[in-house]
Amino acid sequence: MSGGGKEAELFLVWNGSLQSAKEISINPTSEGWLYGVGCFETMGLKGGVIRFFENHWHRLNSTASAMGLQIPFSPEQIEDKVSEMAGKNECPNGIARLSLHLNGENVDWMLRVFLGKRASRGSLQVGLSEMVHPGASLLSRWKNNNYLLHHLAFRQAQEAGWDEALMCRGDEVVEGTRSNVWILREAELLTPPLTSGALPGVIRHRLLALKSIGDLTVREERLRLEDLEEADGLFFSNAGMILRSATKLGAWEFPAHEDRVRSLATAIGADSLNSG
Repeated sequence: MSGGGKEAELFLVWNGSLQSAKEISINPTSEGWLYGVGCFETMGLKGGVIRFFENHWHRLNSTASAMGLQIPFSPEQIEDKVSEMAGKNECPNGIARLSLHLNGENVDWMLRVFLGKRASRGSLQVGLSEMVHPGASLLSRWKNNNYLLHHLAFRQAQEAGWDEALMCRGDEVVEGTRSNVWILREAELLTPPLTSGALPGVIRHRLLALKSIGDLTVREERLRLEDLEEADGLFFSNAGMILRSATKLGAWEFPAHEDRVRSLATAIGADSLNSG
């Protein structure tokens, strides 16, 4: 998905300066590092260019403003640095992760570009996470640096041999550990609303903005585990993998829908990573 790939991460940008990934200097007593006061964006790249950067920039601005953080760089600066590092780290189709960290009255920032630890191409194998999703809150709408619960859930998924895990609150379906979740039911593509606790993902936003795609209506709906029994398909989306179908979740099995995934990705202006 959008994890490590550390073997290729030779350089990063720290407060605007290109540095060796092993040589940055931080203030370990700052609120950003002690308490996770900050936010981040994980962005997919194609040819060293950030996909859907305008959507990521808008979400970063909204989150930083809500946290009272002043963004200390311009969007043009980020695009230039990403392009530079994609070449230096040899990952033009990798992942860019941009993070803000409160440091007294200032804001430190770090930009990483790396290959990412993606699942093998094709459909996902998914499990049901043991971690209970906390539900909707102020933080659930921010891509904030307090990401421990989702990180632990993703690590458990990896240990179980899954590509992703579905997080629920009771029997209510909320999201994946690093993705938004969708079900196909007849002629509708459905995803949980933000009031369920789902993160406002970039790919989620772009799909919902279309409202309909061909024969499909795209909309929000509260989903429960029992809805999976009647689902005609299961999908997960994030900026790194775009949209991927899942063929198995526990005892439930679903069609791969490769043609459907390709058409949905094309509709939002991306190429599908579901097959290859």
